[in-house]
Amino acid sequence: MSSLRMPKPHCDYCRKPLRPKAHPFTLKIELYPAVEPSLEISENELKGDTHGELEKLIEAMAAMDDAEAAKQEALMFMRWKFTLCRACRDKLATQFSGLGPPKS
Repeated sequence: MSSLRMPKPHCDYCRKPLRPKAHPFTLKIELYPAVEPSLEISENELKGDTHGELEKLIEAMAAMDDAEAAKQEALMFMRWKFTLCRACRDKLATQFSGLGPPKS
């Protein structure tokens, strides 16, 4: 009977093996379209032919093959999950803290 070896855990950023008894960190990132005011529906739009618009959308989606539908979905939503060592966690935390609008 052969013994299966589990790969040693490593940091997804620096690729170094994680030390035994080290407490790794998990970084999750999601990227998706923001909801913008331009996407709000007005009362006039609600009075329009919403049923017809939905039918057009359904027809367009039905015409897509599985690969095209998957491609469109991938463009809309992306998700990543990384395991980090403490050093890389600290490095990324510093970089992320610099994101955002300039401080006045």
